[in-house]
Parts: sequence; C-alpha cells; structure tokens
Amino acid sequence: AQVETTNNEFVGAQKTVTIAKRPEVITITTATTSTVSAASDLPALENIYFDLNRADLNEAAATALNRTIETLQKYKALVEILAYCDSRGSAAYNKALSQRRALAVVSYLKKNGIPAKMIKKTASLGENKPVNRCADGVECTEEEYKMNRRVEIIGAK
Repeated sequence: AQVETTNNEFVGAQKTVTIAKRPEVITITTATTSTVSAASDLPALENIYFDLNRADLNEAAATALNRTIETLQKYKALVEILAYCDSRGSAAYNKALSQRRALAVVSYLKKNGIPAKMIKKTASLGENKPVNRCADGVECTEEEYKMNRRVEIIGAK
C-alpha cells in the first residue's frame, strides 16, 4: 500500500492519510500531534530590545515580536528565550529585571498564538554575556548599553 501524509502540523490539526490499495482508495482523517522543525531550519530571529529599567514591551519590541511570531508559526520550531540586562544596577536587580523581560516576551508570544510547548526554555541571565565592551565599571554610550538590554529568541537544541 502507498501512504501519503502531511507533516509539520500543530496539535488539533487534521491529518489526512490516503492509502491507495487496488482497486479502492481509503481516506482516513485523524487528529495529529505536532511536528516541529529542527532548530537548524529556523532562520535567525530578531532580538527584542528594552528601555532602561523597563520590562514592558515598547512599540519597536512588539513589532519585532510580531515578525518573530510569523516565523515561528511558519517553521513550528522549539525555541529558547534568553533575557539580559545592561551592566547598570546590581547583579540581583538585573537578574530580576531580566526575568520580568523574559516573562513579558513569553506572555506576548502565548497571547498571540504561540503554544507554550514551543517554548522549551526560558533563562534570565541578568548582565551576563554583554554583546559589547559594556561590563561593570565601563562607561558606554546609551546606544551601547541598549544593545545589552535584550531578549534573544533562538532555536532550541
């Protein structure tokens, strides 16, 4: 028997399987479980940037997240949410602020159609891993600091 099937569907979607058996064709429709793309299939996603000492999403962040949502709906890949801060403020404050930023992004994704099960991991990393020279005690421009106030959405490994 020959089997035709479709892949990359969300839970609750219908899947049609056609079995060609001479002389008849039998079509069976069932509910499916989700199939996700490999992380390597997912194109690079935009970072989400935040204002100083803020965890709410500004207009630019919402716009970037809307583009991210379109991509995630297309590729159906598992992702990790990694939240960071700039080096101003104490390490404890920045850790808590990065957690609020991660939660804001996760909440927005879920509210806009991304299932929780697509979010494999959320990490609040505070001021760790700056993308530039702006570590504790280093004077930087506001634009340089801003580059570290980010949430990265990456394909899960």
